[in-house]
Amino acid sequence: MTAGGTTAGGALTVGAVAPVASATFTGNLTAASVRIKSKGQISLKDATATTALIDLGSGSLITTGTLLAKTNAILTASESVTAASITASLGSVDVDAGDAISAGAITAGTDAFITAGRSITTASKVSAGGTIDIDSTSGGSVTLGQALTGAGAALQAGTSITIDTTGAVIAGGTTATSGVLAVGTVAMPASVTFTGPVSSKGLTANTTGTFTTRAAVDAGSSASVSARDVEINAGFKATDLTLKAGATGGVALGSGVATFSLSDAELDRITATTLTVDAGANSVTISDVSLTTAAGSNRVDVATTGAVNFVGDLTADGAGRTIRIGGRVGAGSAASTGVAGTITGDIEAVTINVGQAKLDLRGNDIAFGTTPFLNEVAGRTSQDLARQVVGNATSKLYNAALPDPLGGDRANDPVYLRAGTLAVAYGNSALFQNTGTLGTGATTTNGVVIGSTGGGGALVIDTLDATNAFALFGQINNLVGPAAAIAPGSVVVIDDTLQSPYSRINGCLIRSGADCVNTIIGTTIISLPRENTRLLSSDTGLLVPFDPLVGTNNEGLFSDAASDDQNLDCPRDEKGVCVDR
Repeated sequence: MTAGGTTAGGALTVGAVAPVASATFTGNLTAASVRIKSKGQISLKDATATTALIDLGSGSLITTGTLLAKTNAILTASESVTAASITASLGSVDVDAGDAISAGAITAGTDAFITAGRSITTASKVSAGGTIDIDSTSGGSVTLGQALTGAGAALQAGTSITIDTTGAVIAGGTTATSGVLAVGTVAMPASVTFTGPVSSKGLTANTTGTFTTRAAVDAGSSASVSARDVEINAGFKATDLTLKAGATGGVALGSGVATFSLSDAELDRITATTLTVDAGANSVTISDVSLTTAAGSNRVDVATTGAVNFVGDLTADGAGRTIRIGGRVGAGSAASTGVAGTITGDIEAVTINVGQAKLDLRGNDIAFGTTPFLNEVAGRTSQDLARQVVGNATSKLYNAALPDPLGGDRANDPVYLRAGTLAVAYGNSALFQNTGTLGTGATTTNGVVIGSTGGGGALVIDTLDATNAFALFGQINNLVGPAAAIAPGSVVVIDDTLQSPYSRINGCLIRSGADCVNTIIGTTIISLPRENTRLLSSDTGLLVPFDPLVGTNNEGLFSDAASDDQNLDCPRDEKGVCVDR
């Protein structure tokens, strides 16, 4: 059917009993309610329902101008829906298309439901007093606020917003006033990009590609982002923020490059009480990271069960703050979170300074030292390390200058790790190489500084395996040498499974301070005069001029064994007795 503009004081109904083949109105429609059902296309100019709903159903396409309903606006098409704008003043908007949806502004007094088989595009804002639910069931792209400037408002819901598709999602400014913004909880998009500001009471975003923000994000109490990579180009605020590497590949924090990368500048844009970087089982590199006090003001967790390698500096501060490296996401001890495979750092390229914060390292094997030292200890059992490294003063553990003098960061500063408190949880070993130089006290055993002269710092050791090895050199609350090894239990905290014979601080057994292994700094060469090597000699068939009894007073046996004034051996007779020259 085809008709011009139509005005009705009551309801305007077409095809309610039997759908018409098609419906085309060349003029505007005004009625108390508008209901049109068609097997084919529906084409309208503007339509207004003054007291009730607008309900359009097509077996093909729907094309309209501006739709204004007092209550609900319902548009259902087997193929596509195109509308200049859709408004349901007191009710909901429900648009369902088998193919694509393209609209200008969409406004609902209560909820807005937008579902398409393929692409969904809005040129202006989608707003609802309640929830907004957008779903592309066959993986079409979702582009919201296409005609807006970057900061323009594309989505505004009184409560929550959900978006699902396996295609790309691009949205302008987005606000979920009292609810959560959830993207990709049912179907993960190929990428997610917010070009405008985002504000919500919570944020969950999952994508198989890159998650990008180009304007400020305030996610309220919590935000969780899982992506192949993230690009944070403006401030990102949440009380608890988790950034998860959603793909297999390396994770880089700072200046490194990997599948999932967070630059130092991106980390600086984060404001969170708790910040978690969840690397899963991926390896993590940390290089040139300077954490602001706002980025995880209470806690920063870098969670992984893979390997962690420091290749550059880590700087942070904040009394009462914890920076945890290694293990799975979650609270609790290492027994519940697990540990990283290894945590390593080449101290000639790495300086870790977290000020008065607590550094919590959780790895099956933890080792900080020069590259030759790291190579020496890699892959060895705790028992082997205990005998050949921890208990061996000639090992590289005790002398970082072997085989070459220290360079890089350690050329001028022997301390490579500073923390208010150092917590170490390990299965096999935790070894911190000595960078001391020849001298006494702090100069001989150096490398790690925990706490301060005024106290308050602690070394907390948590062992996870029955066999384990530990060594650390440096200061704890200004205690040096053996004094650090025998610090009280509140300063050096150990558990029941620590293997004391294989665990040393500054070369001394923890708790006892005994059996100290002397550190060997460099190589000492002693030149002996040739005369001294001739003081003792033997001849074939040497006669012993006395009865070689061993008693309790043997000094007399050697009373004439000294050399003469020239420190030379004297002439002897046939019995071996000295005679005058």
